[in-house]
Amino acid sequence: MKSKIFGSTAESEPEVHHAEQKFRKDRDDADAGGGAVVLNSGAAQSEDSPKFDLGDMKGHFEVVDTERLLDHHIFVRGVNKEAKIAISAYKNLRTRVMLKMSDLGVNTVMVVGAAQNVGKTLTSINLAIAMARQEEKRVLLVDMDLRSPSLHHLFGFEPKGNIVDVAEGRKKLSDILVDPGIPGLKIVPGSVRHEDSAEAMVAPRMRELLDTLKGLKDTMIVFDTPPVLGCDDVPFVAPYMESALFVVREGSTSRKELEQSLEMLDNRVNILGVAINRSSEGNFSSYYY
Repeated sequence: MKSKIFGSTAESEPEVHHAEQKFRKDRDDADAGGGAVVLNSGAAQSEDSPKFDLGDMKGHFEVVDTERLLDHHIFVRGVNKEAKIAISAYKNLRTRVMLKMSDLGVNTVMVVGAAQNVGKTLTSINLAIAMARQEEKRVLLVDMDLRSPSLHHLFGFEPKGNIVDVAEGRKKLSDILVDPGIPGLKIVPGSVRHEDSAEAMVAPRMRELLDTLKGLKDTMIVFDTPPVLGCDDVPFVAPYMESALFVVREGSTSRKELEQSLEMLDNRVNILGVAINRSSEGNFSSYYY
């Protein structure tokens, strides 16, 4: 279905907790009815899902410079006015996204944009951090931009592999998983550029891995994906994703680009809505959903 652009309204924390409670109830009901099995990670997965060795899911700890994160507009702590405003905005976005995902009964979302430089990756990161703020919530942030992986650059660590390595059996997920020291958050980084990115995204083993990740009932998964226009990666992989959040930048993304992008995704994935990034010089106070 096509998305609508929603106006900005403040969301209260009780609404977040309501979404959290509904998510847990849906998860528990699914486990009770489906006879959950246990992976090496200890996470619940339905019997019908493909089995994929994810390892222990602890991740390699990487020391992340919080000042570096702030310089890149990644907001972990409210150390100043700008950070406090941004954290509040991303919490509001998280609330809307979680409510929509709960209604759909899904735990994965791909974050997309029409073109480059609309704030798609920063939205992915800050949304994942906001989700991880929920008590007992585990969040995976996955770099699925195989053409231009950037999560490791922004966080400042050297990746030990990427999701293609896991899908093709060269690595276990636990071999490349990164713990950035942010409670509840783990990162599946990218590393090298893949020229045949669309083919890699929909290869049988990649689809099996995505299905396994979707079966982790106690984990929210945020995929940072390539721009929709200019390559065929996102339309190819969209049918294997559960939901999508579309990011635009006011004054940069044209209506034509937005309409073309949404048309390409229509009937391929559940589009949760459009996040309008009105940021200017680091002002993140005008995020809409």
